[in-house]
Amino acid sequence: MSRLLMVSPEYPYPQRCGFTVRVGDLCRHLAERAELDLFLCRWLADTENLPGRQIFKQVSAAERREETTELSLARRVVRRLFPPHFDDAVYLPDAVVAQLAGLLARKRYRACILQAPFLARAMPVIPDGTLKIVDAIDLWHQKYLGFKALGCGRLLAHFRDAERELAFYRSADRVLAISRYDHEHLLANEVNSLYTPVAFAPDPLPARNPPGRDLLIASGSGPFNMDAVRFLVRDVLPLVRREIPDVRLKIANPAPEIVRDYAGHRQVVFLPFRDHPRDLYAEVDLAVAPLRHTSGLKIKVLEAFAYGKPILLTPAAAQGIPCGAYAQREVSAEPDKYAGQIVLALRDPGYRHALIESGLALLRREYGSEHAYGPLTEVLA
Repeated sequence: MSRLLMVSPEYPYPQRCGFTVRVGDLCRHLAERAELDLFLCRWLADTENLPGRQIFKQVSAAERREETTELSLARRVVRRLFPPHFDDAVYLPDAVVAQLAGLLARKRYRACILQAPFLARAMPVIPDGTLKIVDAIDLWHQKYLGFKALGCGRLLAHFRDAERELAFYRSADRVLAISRYDHEHLLANEVNSLYTPVAFAPDPLPARNPPGRDLLIASGSGPFNMDAVRFLVRDVLPLVRREIPDVRLKIANPAPEIVRDYAGHRQVVFLPFRDHPRDLYAEVDLAVAPLRHTSGLKIKVLEAFAYGKPILLTPAAAQGIPCGAYAQREVSAEPDKYAGQIVLALRDPGYRHALIESGLALLRREYGSEHAYGPLTEVLA
């Protein structure tokens, strides 16, 4: 059995965001075929009693580094005034790189997988003969452009240089692309890309009985999702209410700004945190993904497919997902057209059933374990 090293900035459990879903899913499937070690780039107080610990043969965590409050504040000020690039030492300090180099010198690995380009400074310490793999997770410069369009580009200013990001990807033996769109973009820019989406197994919920008029946005945090919530509440929901006055929008994991803006809205409900996302979908009749900006893979779309919940997409939400056979009759981000699809789906159980069945079929066809990870396991064999 070959030995692999996964280098990650975050521990992948519990899975409460798209990044940890991706890393955790990749770890689970690789551990079935190889001996998997995990190196974390931040200190953990406890590496023995972590959720998911049984998956890894070893957990190495960066040593604790104490920093004064004054120095920490100074670093934040400098970062704001002079934004570093993604490959700057602020994202992977010399001490952590040295610790990783020591591990790689002691043990031989078939491959070393870096989770996201934030870990670019680790690439030079990976020895010759070890496959250098980067899991891009997103096209970060494109995500930066989306943030910039929403007025918060400074949050991803470290990815403002597109060529710098691509040059790093070209230095790897393989780059994992989470969506077809990303895969094609990387190939067009001479990156040795391997299409490796997230795997999902169908686990459909029973039909809600009696049916209601409840919509779900499965995440209300992050700039893209917050923009989607505001677009839906401001531009789409009033049009839906003309036809279905008792429609309600349920928002999972709302950002504080979303809670502040819509706390008094009669048609908006905030859902408390659920340990399992399946519980969110059980409470609604229809999921919606009214995204206008996006990047990577919309994992919440695949979740809805997996749980047998009809979901309505915009072109941005469908990006990178082969939705040609999905039963949604009109995929649009125009408010009146999107509202029309919501009204139709809430009123017509046959349409909801068609959305459910076509979503499940798409999931089985494109996102099964072998389809998602077969090409990568061949490379690692």
